Amino acid sequence: DLAAGKSAVAHRSADLEGLFGQANEQVAQLQAGRKVLWALEGVRSLPIDIDLTGDQITFRSMGVDPQLNATLVNGHRLDFLGWALAGIVAMIGVLKAGGAYVPLDNQAPPARLHYCLRDSGARFVIATSEHDARHRCGEQAAARFLVWSDLEAGAGTASNDPSTKLEFAPPHAQQLAYILYTSGSTGHPKGVAVTHQNLSEYVAALQERVQLPRNARWGWLSSVAVDLGNTSVFGALGTGRPLVVVSEREAENADQVAARLRSAQVDCLKIAPSHLSALLSAAAAPQGLIPRHTLLLGGEPLHESCVRRVRALEPECRILNHYGPTETTIGVTAHGLPPSDADEARSGLDSGEPEARRIHPIGAPFGHVAIRILDSSGQPAPEGGAGELCVAGSALARGYFGRPSMTAERFVPDPFGCGGRLYRTGDKVCMRAGLLHFLGRLDSQLKLHGQRIEPQEIERCLAGCAGVLAAAVDLQSGPQGERLVGFLVSGPGSALDLTAIEHVLRAELPRGMIPAAWRVLSELPLLPSGKLDRASLRKRAPDVEQARYDAPKDALEEQLATIWRHVLKRARIGTNESFFALGGDSILGLQVVARARRAGIPVTPRQLFEARTVARLAELVGDAIDSSGSLPAQTGSWLLTPIQRWFFEQAIPDRNHFNQALLLPLSEALERQALQRALARIIEHHPVLRSR
Repeated sequence: DLAAGKSAVAHRSADLEGLFGQANEQVAQLQAGRKVLWALEGVRSLPIDIDLTGDQITFRSMGVDPQLNATLVNGHRLDFLGWALAGIVAMIGVLKAGGAYVPLDNQAPPARLHYCLRDSGARFVIATSEHDARHRCGEQAAARFLVWSDLEAGAGTASNDPSTKLEFAPPHAQQLAYILYTSGSTGHPKGVAVTHQNLSEYVAALQERVQLPRNARWGWLSSVAVDLGNTSVFGALGTGRPLVVVSEREAENADQVAARLRSAQVDCLKIAPSHLSALLSAAAAPQGLIPRHTLLLGGEPLHESCVRRVRALEPECRILNHYGPTETTIGVTAHGLPPSDADEARSGLDSGEPEARRIHPIGAPFGHVAIRILDSSGQPAPEGGAGELCVAGSALARGYFGRPSMTAERFVPDPFGCGGRLYRTGDKVCMRAGLLHFLGRLDSQLKLHGQRIEPQEIERCLAGCAGVLAAAVDLQSGPQGERLVGFLVSGPGSALDLTAIEHVLRAELPRGMIPAAWRVLSELPLLPSGKLDRASLRKRAPDVEQARYDAPKDALEEQLATIWRHVLKRARIGTNESFFALGGDSILGLQVVARARRAGIPVTPRQLFEARTVARLAELVGDAIDSSGSLPAQTGSWLLTPIQRWFFEQAIPDRNHFNQALLLPLSEALERQALQRALARIIEHHPVLRSR
């Protein structure tokens, strides 16, 4: 009952100050809590204590006032701890100081970062490199740039100097906690404003629903720029449990992810099904990817095929399907899958559907949340009938930051409650046997690999490209799964340059929002109402380029082409054919990277996305290896260097790990390829650097 839920809310801590206070009480009994376990080079864990009740002075003395925003942006140049740990600590610091944070994605283009900065009115940017942050966010950004290493040093100074202590009231329940930007139907990203009460209520409800052991370890394999990872971050630190952080570098390699999660003994993990499936396909030992206790899957529909793969590896792992838009604070429903897939009734699956199309229910609401299924006239749908899922209760975000009209459109009065609000999700659902079943969207919003995509945002960028008269984007299914396809209509006498169009999109949109294939049409299909006929659009196959086949010209290109053929399931791939036009995407890219690295080819996801063809990718990585795919072989014995002699003289229990880090600030832009060539020549000149 929603009214009873509201009454209960008043007697619970409704802000993060109280939430972290409760966590500290548990920490007194649980020594493993309050720690972030940070993997150094994927070999061992270094526990970092985070004081959830102190060290607020650094952020407060910067002038972080209530309702003002501090923006977190990832830097390309990372110190040896990496940005993930710094980002988590900075998030907590900003919240404890009474500010709100705006997480930004370091993979996003500068134009998008600058837009989010300007739109949010952020006062501060916390980054690992001011030079890099200014370059990516725009030199004209009004925010003050703060370097993480300086904040880290300042925190220690402040905590040791009683004269710098300041007294201030804790943040109140309705105060802003964060603004998270998602794809916007107006053509620009929109910021969802989430309060302290929203977040603390979610964590308390999650803890009650998931029922983890008291010493359970959460795993974090996400970005601060998406709220899927907030389940792990606040689910751990808000309840006095350890958080195991997978570094950005490790996350690019499925084998390292599996090794890290297994060695750190992760008990609970939240991840998108498509991401998990890609890691399972790419890892040599996929069992390590499955947590010991509970696997939460969310962000997109959960297919039975993914569940079967998990069950085959770890039959005892508990699986929860977790659903919720960003506007309802991370998640509002969950469905615990029965341990035996033979129990069709409990699973909620339709046994008459083929396995490839069988989708698990999104379950029932938890916490102080009520759901309504409404028809097109706003009335309750008949029992078992389909309608729009609407959510009420304490999970509802404040709205869209700085967009009152858009907020009023989606956050509407609840005619069936006690004067509260409803959030209209736009998701089509039905209720069967007490479980919600997701049936699709009622609007044009798309979901690809857990990322929410509003087609209008991409179409706005396409409309500004030279020669484009009209444009639309949609998802199409293919042999490798769904992919984003762009449909273009050229102006009279205009020839479309798809390479130039993709260049424009890459400057404004995240990589996941760039179409993988194109179709040029004489006109877009329309309905009698004049609206775009998306159903007809999905039936139009992308243009197949009849490009000349270019055979690999050396061993490296042959290795890469072979890997692409296996992943993309094609008999032949030319060296100048685009990975994405052939059906590849960021998820399949993880498999390419994993296979390449196991073959000794040091490929990164970023290089694959930028290169797009075998020829260009071979050129990028070829500076570090010769055309045979490996460095020149050397045989014989070599004298130990002084540092090697010192190393073997030390009483080190585990010699499998040794790391020295050096951070070099640069006064001008780095020529990456020139540096790679120089390092390759040094390695080639000194055989000891290749010794084993």
